[in-house]
Amino acid sequence: MSACIVLFPLIAPSAWPLLVSSASFVAHALGYSFSNQISHKQNLAHAVDSLEEQVEWLVQDTKELGKTLSQDDEFTIKSKDIVFTCRKTARGRCKITVRGKNKTKLELKEEGEKILNQIMQKFSYEMVKREIERQNLKVVNEENLEDGSIRIRVRKWV
Repeated sequence: MSACIVLFPLIAPSAWPLLVSSASFVAHALGYSFSNQISHKQNLAHAVDSLEEQVEWLVQDTKELGKTLSQDDEFTIKSKDIVFTCRKTARGRCKITVRGKNKTKLELKEEGEKILNQIMQKFSYEMVKREIERQNLKVVNEENLEDGSIRIRVRKWV
């Protein structure tokens, strides 16, 4: 007998370090640099001045994600031609800003969504792994599917 369970982890306020860790992992996997230091804002402002296009949007259905960020928290992922920033708004939502050279607004939005999706997948994966460990379950099998999703099979011996 088998069952398929889809887990959607809630993002708790204490999860900010895990979110930053996930974002850092994705940035380095993509060959980008990563920073979550507030003092980095001054250096970033200088680098961003020369960028041509910018897109911004509020991330939908992530009010819980906003809870992980305090008012001053933000992180930035940079490559040679784009800067991706995630920060908390005054209303508690996550705002994504993507700036870049020689890119259209559509290209920037697509690249930003790709980065955000990878961050959220890595973050969700780590949250699920923590919950598996917390409930004393054993991972039987883990596979990366063609569509980019990850299937984790767990078992609990009683």
